[in-house]
Amino acid sequence: MTDCYGNFCPPLVVGTEIELTCINDPENKHNSRFTIKNVLGRGGMSYVYTVEDSVAVWTLKEYCPMSVIGDPCALHREGDAIVVNEKYRENYDMYKENLIQASKYHTSYIKQHLSANINNIGTTGFYEGNNTIYIRSVYENGISYEMCLYKRV
Repeated sequence: MTDCYGNFCPPLVVGTEIELTCINDPENKHNSRFTIKNVLGRGGMSYVYTVEDSVAVWTLKEYCPMSVIGDPCALHREGDAIVVNEKYRENYDMYKENLIQASKYHTSYIKQHLSANINNIGTTGFYEGNNTIYIRSVYENGISYEMCLYKRV
């Protein structure tokens, strides 16, 4: 078991390769391999990484909801997997299931709306692995929101 890392479970290590199952489309489940290139940051529900696969560089959000659970030691890692303290398992699973349902809705919406489909082809993916959910999106190189506020851009 890994100890608490500051106020939360640690991010994946740069250079780690993870294999995830795409869950966007139940008729087209497939595995993808990503390599963690950089830890971009942490928000209330996720770590955000820059990752690379055989196609491109992406942004990958890893569901790790410390703000939802509220206990900094509720989650820890065993290898690459997130492990949830039994006390918080029900809440964690409920929010994880909500993300899975959102992925299905998103896929259905994109398939039904041509203009949305044109703008989202290959840009968003929902994946499952390591006992959590990942959301892949296009990587846009730029400055952080905090830096925008600091520089008043």
